[in-house]
Amino acid sequence: WPLRPRARAQNIGRGAMEGHKREGLPEYKTVQRVQKHYLVRCGEPLENIIPGTGVKPASAIRRMEAEIKRLRARLGALAQEEMLTQHSREAQKKGSQQELENSREALMERMKQLEQKVVELETL
Repeated sequence: WPLRPRARAQNIGRGAMEGHKREGLPEYKTVQRVQKHYLVRCGEPLENIIPGTGVKPASAIRRMEAEIKRLRARLGALAQEEMLTQHSREAQKKGSQQELENSREALMERMKQLEQKVVELETL
């Protein structure tokens, strides 16, 4: 009698797997990760089933703030470089000055975008 409950459990598992075989998808393509330790068997992408990106808002905010911090450090380095080029007469070429301004503007624009995303995530 101990063998019968196992047989029933195996039959239940087989029925679930056969359902995915009927859809024409291989079994390995139906398994997807929900979180770090959870696997789910489904036939369609999880983005269609569960809304959102799957990233916790706090984690996304922390990553964006780290990137903003890195961009601010790069902006400070650009400001130092700009100050040094103003003092040296050799480096007063228009090309190098223009490159510094272009990269500074690009950094400022990226920082503004990230700050807007952080505000959106904080309001969730």
